[in-house]
Amino acid sequence: MGELSGFNGVKVLCVGDVMYDLYWSGETKGLSPEAPVPNVYPESMWDNARPGGIGNVVSNVLSLGGQAACVTYTGEDLFAQPLVDMMESQGCNVDYMVQLPDRPTTTKIRIMDGPYHHCRVNFEREDDLAEQQMSDMFEQYARALREFEPDVIYFADYDKGLLTPRFLTCAISAASALDIPTIADPKLAHPWDFQGVTVYKPNVNRLADTLDRALNTESDLEWAADEICKRIVPEHILITRGSFGMSLFEPQKRGVHHIPGKTVKVWELSGAGDTVGAVLSLCVASGMDMRRAAEIANAAGSLVVQKAGTSTVTQAELLEAIEVGQPDSS
Repeated sequence: MGELSGFNGVKVLCVGDVMYDLYWSGETKGLSPEAPVPNVYPESMWDNARPGGIGNVVSNVLSLGGQAACVTYTGEDLFAQPLVDMMESQGCNVDYMVQLPDRPTTTKIRIMDGPYHHCRVNFEREDDLAEQQMSDMFEQYARALREFEPDVIYFADYDKGLLTPRFLTCAISAASALDIPTIADPKLAHPWDFQGVTVYKPNVNRLADTLDRALNTESDLEWAADEICKRIVPEHILITRGSFGMSLFEPQKRGVHHIPGKTVKVWELSGAGDTVGAVLSLCVASGMDMRRAAEIANAAGSLVVQKAGTSTVTQAELLEAIEVGQPDSS
């Protein structure tokens, strides 16, 4: 596997909001007599389920040969234990997952008929955790640093309350003290609370919303990178741009590297950022040059959007994608 063999055994501590993705799939038979909506007859309530949110990052780390532990919370409800059991069965260290009695397990139930997505039902809360809850979560994070001894830490914020400003300040500081690289995927609630992170990885659309400006050109992206540096001073900025690829900014080197997107048939966009984050974490932890890491992560993102739902990639699939369509590294 060459450069990808460095992924084997790398320890990634995944920190962020976990979700339970349920797909109720069945045949559509006419319309409901109660409203003009289709009747769908799911074959099973539980069989077609997978971890989402930070759980999808975990799944990708494991499918690519790494080791993963997860700092997150669930509720105390019917979705909590199936989610924890599923992640543990995949090989995730779930010792640092906490049940919070007054929060729901973030759950997305998608009602499907084959490829047709009829409806999504969300169970979630978006407010920040209470102070005591945040302290309890940081306790688990600190324990994970001691016991799991990660090679890299990946923070993924899905605006479900875990990554509060105080939690992030303490967590990134603790990682820096141990010289552990950190990667952050920010969302809208707390985009500027990742001070000191090694790699800041925003999605271009959310970044445009945060900065209240369209980011359509390379000049726009360079302006956005300057704005990021004014606020949090990361070592690297990787702006993911969907079908347009990625843009890597290295402020300390004054370097800019635009990686073009790949032309592929897109099946499903959900979870692509998680795959990119997992691959980037493994690349960084294995000591890969940042430009090469971004190119490989870009190839991984183009792979996963060709699959249905929140999916994973393997080393073999990623190697084939790299060999068949080698990204331009000029």
